[in-house]
Amino acid sequence: MTGKTIEVKATATRVRSEFSEWVNAVRYGNRWLVLLRHGKPVVAMISVEDLAVLRKLEDKLDLAAAREALKETGEVPWSKVKARLGL
Repeated sequence: MTGKTIEVKATATRVRSEFSEWVNAVRYGNRWLVLLRHGKPVVAMISVEDLAVLRKLEDKLDLAAAREALKETGEVPWSKVKARLGL
């Protein structure tokens, strides 16, 4: 996520008719595209570079959660684990 990113909203119909232009705007224009259907956001298009940053952030959050879980003590019976998972 380099520089200032601009979020743009557009309808599915508009994006469909101008797809290559939108891909270029996201890739080279430092834009995030939020696709609307019936006026509601349904999906976003971001650059591969921004996706890499989001993945790194997610990995850091997962690592922090795992470290916290490792600090927990005690045992959970298998029957409770299965019940929590609906098995």
